[in-house]
Amino acid sequence: MLTAQGGRHVAFPRKGIPPEILQHIRERIDIVEIVSRYVSLKKAGQHFKGLCPFHTEKTPSFTVSPSRQLFHCFGCGQGGDAIAFVMRHERMDFLEAVRELAQLAQVALPESQELQNVPAGHEIGRERYVQVLDLAQTWFCQQLETSSNGHTARRYLESRAITPESIRAYGLGFAPGGWHDLSRYLQRQGVTAAELEQCGLIVKKADGSRGEVQFYDRFRSRLIFPITDLRGRVIAFGGRVLDDASGPKYLNSPETAFFQKGRCLFGLDRAREAIIEVDCALLVEGYFDVIGLSQAGIRHVCAPLGTAVTEEHLSLLRRFASKVVFVFDGDAAGLRAVMRTLDVVANSGVTAQVVSLPEGEDPDSYVRNYGSEGFRRLASQSIPLLEFAVRTCLAATKPRSIEERVKSVDEILRILHKTRNPIERDEYIKVVSECLGIRYDLLMTRWATLTPSRPRAGTPSPRRDKATASDRASGPREEEALVQLLVSGVLQPEQIRQLPVDAFTFPPFRRMVELAHRLLVRRGEWTASEFQAEAMNDAECRSYISRLALADFTWDDPESYFQGCFTRLIANHLQRRLSILIDELRVAEKKRHQQEVERLLREIEAVRKQKAAGSLVPTAS
Repeated sequence: MLTAQGGRHVAFPRKGIPPEILQHIRERIDIVEIVSRYVSLKKAGQHFKGLCPFHTEKTPSFTVSPSRQLFHCFGCGQGGDAIAFVMRHERMDFLEAVRELAQLAQVALPESQELQNVPAGHEIGRERYVQVLDLAQTWFCQQLETSSNGHTARRYLESRAITPESIRAYGLGFAPGGWHDLSRYLQRQGVTAAELEQCGLIVKKADGSRGEVQFYDRFRSRLIFPITDLRGRVIAFGGRVLDDASGPKYLNSPETAFFQKGRCLFGLDRAREAIIEVDCALLVEGYFDVIGLSQAGIRHVCAPLGTAVTEEHLSLLRRFASKVVFVFDGDAAGLRAVMRTLDVVANSGVTAQVVSLPEGEDPDSYVRNYGSEGFRRLASQSIPLLEFAVRTCLAATKPRSIEERVKSVDEILRILHKTRNPIERDEYIKVVSECLGIRYDLLMTRWATLTPSRPRAGTPSPRRDKATASDRASGPREEEALVQLLVSGVLQPEQIRQLPVDAFTFPPFRRMVELAHRLLVRRGEWTASEFQAEAMNDAECRSYISRLALADFTWDDPESYFQGCFTRLIANHLQRRLSILIDELRVAEKKRHQQEVERLLREIEAVRKQKAAGSLVPTAS
């Protein structure tokens, strides 16, 4: 009977980091804790499951194993260990991810040059990027709290009823009006002009008269809102003017390698736990709406960064809640903002509802005027987004001409194309029929002739993963079965040595067998955990290792199972070899190459004998 092999989980050198340090990091961290920072996980047997952060899905197929310290999505095929997860989710390279986890695990890494200043022409790394923005954030806070320049900003915050506790909690700051105040301070701290530009803190301006390039601070005379990622790290800033100075009322950092507006939500890092608790996220329009509701005790709230709601925003929220409630301002602009979300919500997998605010109110003003209980009562009256859209269009049809009413009806019917539920669609068409006095059968006939409304300009199309589990090849069954036995640790070294690398046709499986052979030669022994660690460092193997390691396989008789799969592997390999030789023989006969024909006939005979014997070992003549 074959027995599973144990052994410690080790890794092989990557990027100059000693394997024993990588091993120490892996021993000190818990992948469930790491992944839970980004994904709402629920216990499912020996594993944890949640919605995949790497592709859109409605049913959880993302699995995390605390015993194996691996993750795998059976929907899109992404998988690996904690290092691979951080690399993929945070868009880090290997060294950045190791540094991040080493800091969490309190493991010291060897000295390196990674945090040295970035010269012109070189890209800044994430760790240095966050370090520079932290320095800027500290300076902005100091300007607000203690400098005479911050007096205007402090008075403005008092007028908005923002408490000192909220100012500290959200890290609000102030940028004075000087053209170079921040940049000069940061340069004294060792930050280069190249780093300031790549972090979006300065603006480059060409001096036409002198032909020189000059820089000035991007944020001046503005109240500063730090924009953070899910882990609370500052990745950008938003600034609001405090007077009638020229320029936009709100200004955000430019997009960088580490900040994209369409993927970030203000306040989500602070609201995440509350969102998970109530299984609902309130989505508001602005910074002050988030802060005002939060300090009133309504903490499951966040906001896009002055941009339309995107597929990525909803995908992010869907990890933590099944329902999103839009609470936009009660004016024409707020109404348009809600209507723009229809195309994005249609295939997002979230339940979307809308709260209608009175005209002239925003969430911040409403909660100040009516208190938290008043806002909660209003929020409890939220209605489905589709119903809100239909009601809005119906209200707009009443006083119009016949031509305009027809156009409005067509718009309503196009909206109803967005629901996949035929019962829901039918009920809404009945409502439209009753409200407008148009026969139901005429509306149904017209609905069938209309195409769904196109996404509005600037609305991103639904994201699709480049590869999903369904279109990922998995190789012949016997190859996958043998590699499954290999990954699970039920094969003995002599059985692993029997596996011929060139008999595996699927490249990732062939690569895994090659790695297993190499490990046996180098170590002289075999453990599944050691093999998994080496394969995890191979990009071609990583996702297949995690899938096979987390799949639920059992064998009544593993040795017989191995022998059956091995026999099919050899038979198929020899059949492919035989087919190739026969094709070569036909060509040789056609060209009348007699010596080549005789050689091929001998090889064909030998392969047929091997096939009959079920072995790659040549048989005696």
